[in-house]
Amino acid sequence: MSKFIVTSVLIVFLANQVLSKIIFEDIQSETNNEYCEVKNDIKHADGKIQIAVDSILKIDLDENTYVSALISNKMGDVYEPLIRLEPIAFCKYLNVEKKPAALRLALMVLKGFGEVPEKCPIKKGHYFVKDIELDDSFMIPMMPSGSFKIDVLLQEKVGSEMKLIVKTTVKASIDQPE
Repeated sequence: MSKFIVTSVLIVFLANQVLSKIIFEDIQSETNNEYCEVKNDIKHADGKIQIAVDSILKIDLDENTYVSALISNKMGDVYEPLIRLEPIAFCKYLNVEKKPAALRLALMVLKGFGEVPEKCPIKKGHYFVKDIELDDSFMIPMMPSGSFKIDVLLQEKVGSEMKLIVKTTVKASIDQPE
């Protein structure tokens, strides 16, 4: 499930081609096993990146599901916050009648590579994407060179408490031409 979110974020970031490279270094997921299990895989070959994500969702996700994100830039040995997406109601965002262009693009691309949820409630079950191939010369032009980290957090609101469903961290470097 979290890979759907992370991959969606990455596809949005990789929307414009420029003369620079993005190098994916690592993807890690921390899951609450009561909610889901997630396996990630990134392979680099011949200037291409292949991503595979396999998720077992153990419960239905509904209007109490929230997503947030943080993009950080590495400064020395520390990642400093750059852009923060405050928690939003994930199902409300996913179920809007006129979906934002970035969401439509992400869903269209992801559906071609596996089984991904398109509306809420998201029923428990097996969701996956495999062999997604991203050309690592795609990225938004205003991103500076450097090392970045994207944290995506999916949580369930239970009363006044937010319970972790999954937290996924993607580390990548951007190499801009001089």
